Amino acid sequence: MNLIRALGIVKSRVRRGPAHVIAAVLVMTASFFVVTVFTFIFMQSKLALNYLESVPQVTAFMTDSANQKDIDTLTQKVQNSGLASSVKFVSREQGLADYKRQNADKPQLTELVTADYIPPSIQVQANRLQDLSQIAQIFNAEKGKSVDYVVYFSDIVQNLSRFTEGIRNTSLILLALLLVSLTITSAFITGLQTYVNRDEIEIMRLIGANKAFVYLPFILEALLYGIISSLLASGIAMAAVPFILSWFSDLFKGVHLSTNYYVAIVGVSLLIGILTNLIGSLIAVRRYARV
Repeated sequence: MNLIRALGIVKSRVRRGPAHVIAAVLVMTASFFVVTVFTFIFMQSKLALNYLESVPQVTAFMTDSANQKDIDTLTQKVQNSGLASSVKFVSREQGLADYKRQNADKPQLTELVTADYIPPSIQVQANRLQDLSQIAQIFNAEKGKSVDYVVYFSDIVQNLSRFTEGIRNTSLILLALLLVSLTITSAFITGLQTYVNRDEIEIMRLIGANKAFVYLPFILEALLYGIISSLLASGIAMAAVPFILSWFSDLFKGVHLSTNYYVAIVGVSLLIGILTNLIGSLIAVRRYARV
């Protein structure tokens, strides 16, 4: 019965002050929108970093004099180092097929190219980006013997790694600050409501209402704001997702954010809305609506 009566009180308060409700929802929606967007960016930067660690970052092109035994020995050496997650030998024919696939839209670059122009190679994926230089050193030790030259874009990979890690760390810090801000905002809004309804609280006190009866309407009202705001923010953020993904796709070719993450992030946003408003409203009512 207390819950039904509390919901009735919330409904009457919303009707009495629609401007206050709209203002509260708009302020919280803006904060939740930023939280949701930065959560998208955090997840995407994490996938981008994983993608960088999964592509072949070190490629050793073999000399014409290298035989299969030399290739097998070098491949085994890299595998035994424990630095590589994957070691792949690419023959001339496979290299030509890959080249033609990558340049399928540029026939002028592929029509005169044969397998003789493309040396066999060993492509290595590192366990960690920090292991790239050590893998490159293994190949460079054989340079001039079985290895002709080594392709290792260390500066590009390291800079992109630092960039994505910077995005991820910045997003985490901003998310933490925004969560604190949301809790304080909820406490402020609930505190303002208790001030506006101070006469009603005083009457409840005089007729002997218990703490739960006084606190519950304010808590339910705060939860209502949190749910509405998080859902609105998630909807607006969904509209912004294509722009975020296109930016990341231009930066990291082949990186895609699964649609499963969208559902998870919306769920997390809703949970954050409930928790921050619950905590904020409890802080406010315990301070301003003492019984």
